[in-house]
Amino acid sequence: MTHRTARALLIVSLALWSAWIGAGCVAPGPPSAPAAPIAPATAAGVPAGQTAASTTDGAGDAAAPTAAMEVYRQVAPSLAMVEIPTGTGSGIVIAGGYVLTNAHV
Repeated sequence: MTHRTARALLIVSLALWSAWIGAGCVAPGPPSAPAAPIAPATAAGVPAGQTAASTTDGAGDAAAPTAAMEVYRQVAPSLAMVEIPTGTGSGIVIAGGYVLTNAHV
């Protein structure tokens, strides 16, 4: 193969590769229908513009680490570590002893 032929093949390959990549990068068109307005979220029984009463014990952020530790203590027995030769992952044990994981695990 001559230098000229190799260069031509490289240019054609780059052009095809660019076209293939660029085909997926199309600007989206306008929406087919206008979006419906969304009502403001409110707590049950609380009029819009007002807030619900606080459910914290008044300790503020100081209670957060304690609450997080309590959640951990409750769920830790159901956590599972999945280890295979090509990688590791985690899951949670559900009814029947099955381990539920994400698809990539």
